[in-house]
Amino acid sequence: MFSSFAENSGLEERPFSHSKKPIAKAWPDPNQLTEVLELACKAKKTVLIGGHGVWWSESEKKLEAAGNNLNIPIFNIPYHQKLLGEEANSYMGLADIHQYPPSKFALHESDLVLMVGARLDNQMNFGCNPWF
Repeated sequence: MFSSFAENSGLEERPFSHSKKPIAKAWPDPNQLTEVLELACKAKKTVLIGGHGVWWSESEKKLEAAGNNLNIPIFNIPYHQKLLGEEANSYMGLADIHQYPPSKFALHESDLVLMVGARLDNQMNFGCNPWF
């Protein structure tokens, strides 16, 4: 509380740009969406991680259907209520390598992790090692 730090302290800690970015629009940028779709089409071992947005939009059944239809395992972000029940074939548990060790294997062996309705925040280690 009473400490002081250099103004640029911690700027190199995470591998992302701190520069200003264009304001996000409600509708996805077609160029960014194309990039995501290309990655998804090329991926062989995709993992889905569902978060708050799925719950708030009441889209749990749609997420489950996507996992089942595409044969993609679904994990739940670690700090939110469960999106899918134990009876859901595609539900694999928490996306937390500490609380649920099997997720570590899935995340490390995947070639694409799609987070739906969630952010790469501190709980998801900002998308850095050792999670991704």
